[in-house]
Amino acid sequence: MSASKESFGLIPVRSLATYELVLEQIRTAINLGRFQPGDRLPTERDLAEMLEVSRTTVREAVAVLEAEGVIEVRRGRTGGLIVREASLTRKQYVQRLRQSRAEVLGIFDLRVAIESAAAGLAAQRRTAKDLARLRRLLRAMGAIETSARDGERASGPSSFSRFRGIDSQFHLAIAEAARSPRLAEAIVAARGAMFHPIGAVFVKIEPSAHELHEAVVDAIDDRDHDRAAALMGAHIQATRATVEAWL
Repeated sequence: MSASKESFGLIPVRSLATYELVLEQIRTAINLGRFQPGDRLPTERDLAEMLEVSRTTVREAVAVLEAEGVIEVRRGRTGGLIVREASLTRKQYVQRLRQSRAEVLGIFDLRVAIESAAAGLAAQRRTAKDLARLRRLLRAMGAIETSARDGERASGPSSFSRFRGIDSQFHLAIAEAARSPRLAEAIVAARGAMFHPIGAVFVKIEPSAHELHEAVVDAIDDRDHDRAAALMGAHIQATRATVEAWL
């Protein structure tokens, strides 16, 4: 009797077309908030050069994103690949999260493990340049939080959308300070898989999030591995508790 694939921990292999890999990278960048609604993506030519693929491959990925309503392709000198506002309502995004509850909570479990580890390593391995970058991102998030609290309304993306973009930069900066490329890749993948629907559901900036960010950076500054790891875990668990209340 032949052994089953499950006994070896094997799963079926699916071959991905090159355009699907391009699609995944662009989606991840948008989901992480690196590109905000209204932002212009790099041109097809630039994307092809960055990703070392043909322009035809990029066009295939762009066509999928346009069909999904993620981007708008505008023609002419002032046109380009423009990121669109979320097409679903907050209620629809909450429903989507509920339908994938187990997956969402599983990603939180993963984030607690890998981002806590990254924060601990960053405390041990960070440089003065890393620390300066983290402090700069903290100030940027603090300014957005203050504006939102004071009721200021700026043109362009919402306060939370802008905060989310800088928040992603902050978490990825910690991953880079950890000097562990594999860990950084895992963090990008986990956050990219989660944050488009999560970001669409949040309607305000939680003050505790920024306070925990500051505490994590202080621990990294002090080179306190255990405190940095514990605080990062607490930060992600707090976000998980908020999201779980919706589910």
